[in-house]
Amino acid sequence: SALNYAFKLPSIFDNLIVVGLGIVVLFSLSESYREKNHDSFKKQTTNIIKFMIVLLTPVAIFFMLMSHQLIEIIYMRGKFDTTSVILVSRVLKGYAPVVLLAPLFAAFSRIFHSTEDTRTPLAIFTCTVAINVALSTILANRYGVSGISTATSISLLCACMISIFIIKKRIGFDRDNLCYIDIGKILVCNILFALSLFSAIRLTIDSHWQIIYAALVGGITYLVSVLFMLRNEFKNFIAYLRKK
Repeated sequence: SALNYAFKLPSIFDNLIVVGLGIVVLFSLSESYREKNHDSFKKQTTNIIKFMIVLLTPVAIFFMLMSHQLIEIIYMRGKFDTTSVILVSRVLKGYAPVVLLAPLFAAFSRIFHSTEDTRTPLAIFTCTVAINVALSTILANRYGVSGISTATSISLLCACMISIFIIKKRIGFDRDNLCYIDIGKILVCNILFALSLFSAIRLTIDSHWQIIYAALVGGITYLVSVLFMLRNEFKNFIAYLRKK
């Protein structure tokens, strides 16, 4: 039950992003692939991945750092006591990367599907399941249920890394839109966001106010840093969505 309670929060973002991808992304990528417009295909693919990383990484960090407060606010009532909060919050920490990794893997699958390749994502998914089962068995014996949630995140990370390797080899990415400098900027934005959350954790106030403070201060900090460091990329992707 701890796994079920904790997984409900990350799965919300997975469902929302996947539905959007199915409606917008698949059609657009398939159209570029059929027209053999490889430059446009690479550019769209890179922009989608970059936007998802920018959008979802801070959410994953928020779930990881504020897991105890979130679980306490949402579930702590009746028989769900402090011990249950501690247990489920630890599981949520393990699931936190799923907020980014699950939609990202879904995006990679859509990219493969747009090229009329359904075997590759199926093969990667099968490998992911095998890795998840193996890691869950190993980590559960050592860390309990939190080890199972961590195993899920690690297996999805492996799936994303394999997908990136294959896409880079077959299609390639647009280095003008996602280079090491851009990755560094995204990293700095998320470090600033994490630091703002630590300031909320140190406050000796009610969990509700901690979440509100963290969401406001962290959100403003991240938004300002993204607009300052990635302003052009943000505008370009908004313009791209409006066209579609």
